[in-house]
Amino acid sequence: MKYLKFTSFAVMVVLAAGSSAFAQETQTRVVDEVVAQVNNDVITLSRVKREMKDAVDAFVQQGKSREEAQKLVDEKQGELIANLITEELMLQRAKEN
Repeated sequence: MKYLKFTSFAVMVVLAAGSSAFAQETQTRVVDEVVAQVNNDVITLSRVKREMKDAVDAFVQQGKSREEAQKLVDEKQGELIANLITEELMLQRAKEN
């Protein structure tokens, strides 16, 4: 009887482990989104958000309210991304020379 219980338990564990492994393989998990590709490098959404947060913090240190600073940074988001692309291109060129 003990052998039957152990075997049943082992079968249940194997089936449960197998189904969870299959579920993990089929689920897409996004780690970070690519905002721009600059030759072989990428600029990610997390990097853009980090730069935007740093810009907001800089405006707050200059005496602006957080809401006003966030509004200013949001208005310039495209410019910020363009600057990141230019910076990445300059870094790549510097590595070549």
